[in-house]
Amino acid sequence: MAVVWELDFYSRPVLDENGKKRWEVLICDSPTDLNADLGDPYRYSVFCSNTEVNSITVSNAMKAAIAESGVKPDKVRFFRQSLRNAIEAGCQTVGVNACLSQRTLMMEQWIEERLEKVYPQDPGYQASAQAAALYLPPPAARPLPDALLGQKWAVVSLPVEALRDMGEWEIDFGEAMPLELFDLKDDTLVPGVLVFSPRAKAIAAWMSGLEMGFVRIEVQEKPSSLSSKESEFPDQIILETGVGDRWVFANLPDAKTKEEGQSLEVLKTAAQGLHFIAIQKDPDSERFEGFWMMSERQVLSPRIPVA
Repeated sequence: MAVVWELDFYSRPVLDENGKKRWEVLICDSPTDLNADLGDPYRYSVFCSNTEVNSITVSNAMKAAIAESGVKPDKVRFFRQSLRNAIEAGCQTVGVNACLSQRTLMMEQWIEERLEKVYPQDPGYQASAQAAALYLPPPAARPLPDALLGQKWAVVSLPVEALRDMGEWEIDFGEAMPLELFDLKDDTLVPGVLVFSPRAKAIAAWMSGLEMGFVRIEVQEKPSSLSSKESEFPDQIILETGVGDRWVFANLPDAKTKEEGQSLEVLKTAAQGLHFIAIQKDPDSERFEGFWMMSERQVLSPRIPVA
């Protein structure tokens, strides 16, 4: 199983002796095992000055974490677009690929923990020094390549108890998520989008090259200035990948499909954002060409800027 880490590099609400913000590199595990024990994850942290905000600092932190843990990750996930160049270059120096991702739940929880318990204990702590939250508007969604469109799709659901057996299923491409991250009962229904296509293997292979984020239903509003019919602005199933990449997975052109879309969002809310996308050749298949567990959170806590 591939070893994945999560990394964050940003200013903290702590000032140095010169009254300047201190910056910090955080590195932690990004478990992809459904039943992973999250009790003692690997974590590494190091502060730096605002004059050391560069790829060298990231590279040095990665080298130190690799030496300390005795493990070299296959991939590093991060969510800060503004630090993309420094993080990617710093990781590349040590031979590790870094990618923008929304699958950084462990890092989000750790930052929240440090905001509550660690930084306030520092002599230079100033709550007002925390960078303001900045949310970038989502870009327009792109259509999927025609060859990757599924012939049929359906909104389905599985109880948490059934998902626990995911490790025993036949799956060509995909990724799980530790259920311990979610406080869900075994009978909680987890929703998903199930896609059927004779080209299931090709679709799943293409999706495996993406950093899967989440699926959401978006309501398309017809501009009042246009005389077009409402049907020309159908609701859509949007697949978000990486950070800011959006794909139109399917249109919901009628009342029945819109109702299915609404049921997906209702069940997602009840499951704390947990859901999945699955790819199969046909409804009678007993294996999955693709199966990804995903989580839609509110893009981190309002206290954690994302830019």
